[in-house]
Amino acid sequence: MSGWIGQLTERRELSRFLFCFFCAAGLLLIHSASSPLYVFNDWADPNAFLTVGKGMLQGLVPYRDLFEQKGPLLYLLHGIAYLFDRTGFFGVYLLEVSAMTATLFLSAKLCKRFLPPVLSWFLPPILSFVMLTSRAFVSGDSAEELCTPLTLGLFCLVISNRPGHPGLTINADKAFWAGFLGGCVLMIKFVLLGGWAGFALTLVVILIIRRQFVKLIEMLAFAALGLFCAVAPWLVYFAWHRALDDFVDTYFLINFKLYDKSTGLMDRLANTWSGAGKSAQSNILITALLVVAVAAILFNKPPFKSRGLKAAFLASLSIQLFLSYAGGRDYTYYFLSMAPYAMFGLVAFLAVIVPARPARTRNRRFRQMLVADLLLVIFGLSLIMSPNLYQSDLRVADYPQFTFAEIINQEQDASILNYGFLDGGFYTAADITPAFKYFMRNNIPLADMYYEQQRYVAEGLTTFVIVRTGAGMQTSWEDIPGLDEQYELIAEQGLVYADTGYPYNYLLYRKKQ
Repeated sequence: MSGWIGQLTERRELSRFLFCFFCAAGLLLIHSASSPLYVFNDWADPNAFLTVGKGMLQGLVPYRDLFEQKGPLLYLLHGIAYLFDRTGFFGVYLLEVSAMTATLFLSAKLCKRFLPPVLSWFLPPILSFVMLTSRAFVSGDSAEELCTPLTLGLFCLVISNRPGHPGLTINADKAFWAGFLGGCVLMIKFVLLGGWAGFALTLVVILIIRRQFVKLIEMLAFAALGLFCAVAPWLVYFAWHRALDDFVDTYFLINFKLYDKSTGLMDRLANTWSGAGKSAQSNILITALLVVAVAAILFNKPPFKSRGLKAAFLASLSIQLFLSYAGGRDYTYYFLSMAPYAMFGLVAFLAVIVPARPARTRNRRFRQMLVADLLLVIFGLSLIMSPNLYQSDLRVADYPQFTFAEIINQEQDASILNYGFLDGGFYTAADITPAFKYFMRNNIPLADMYYEQQRYVAEGLTTFVIVRTGAGMQTSWEDIPGLDEQYELIAEQGLVYADTGYPYNYLLYRKKQ
């Protein structure tokens, strides 16, 4: 790990890093609704992450005080992002740029292990374009997006740098850092550990076949130590706040019990086939690169010259698809977990179209001209193909989040209840920390969540209640117990929700005096 940092001091590597940063910052400016080009990112997931992260900075404890289902490290990162922008997403944009820069830089490092170094300059802009134009990117800032550089970091650790024939490698130092990166993913979204499971399984089998049992035990011990170093601070944090049971129960047990709709192995396999197939059809570029990667395995082409690497790739890809879709849900953003594997397909594609280093690419000026032309094409296509660009025409007045925030902030010490739907961004726009554990309705059948939200309204415990109506809503605002008795409607405004394209109407209720 320290070697990677040291390499940045080299002029060429620093130039490559800055190039990756430019690609990340520029393309995310166009594609991510968190960027300064957009007024607001109304996707529920980033807003929920920001809400819980903000609560952490103000002394609230995830799971115990604020009910959400992702990992605590994800909330901490968004708490830091909140410090840069208290009512918007500029901090999240910086977080995305950091993650994408790391993704592109690590993918370039991997590319150099399989192909002539000159081609590593072409991979970052193409990979970022493939990721950001995919339907799975949604509006930006998913756990899958932020975990992509961690997965590529694993690949850099366990794929050797042997010229002409990279394969699998492991030692104590690499095992420790692989475990540490896995622990970070565990504390963000544990179902994204498919890469670790696949490579670990392959390496264990190889070491057993070679009868290297001492090395196997050593590697497992150092990997476990790295994992412990990443997870232990969170165990201490929750134990200190007497919330360890809440952490385990919510993040692990509830996710397993209520998020998984399957009943058996065959049911889970069917869900994986169905969900992954559906997602593949709506993410053509990522799917195409996965097909190219599998074809490279079948025809023994770069980057798959090593049997161990072939086995590890297929195992990791299969396990990750299973972990993502076996539960019976196929949310749009799940397929972005395939981006690290699509990188191998891009390497295989470059190896086919440029099988050897062309003589003219040795000319630095000619190479720079080719890269500049590629960037112009990528940015031009982005302005045409970005699924989020239409939102750049929206202004502050178009968002009920800001319309309601202006009203809400006129009340001293006001509280909000986001009733019956996922976090709509009203806590973000008004810069208000929730006063209730169930500050929104998650997509799980948890009885306490429904009963408690009803109680908050029936007992008049919040200053404002925000209700969403429209397509796909399971709750009618007319059926909310105590709403008419305790509250009065003072504002309403419509907005097309970016994630689904559904036109929703948002109602703002204020407690009667």
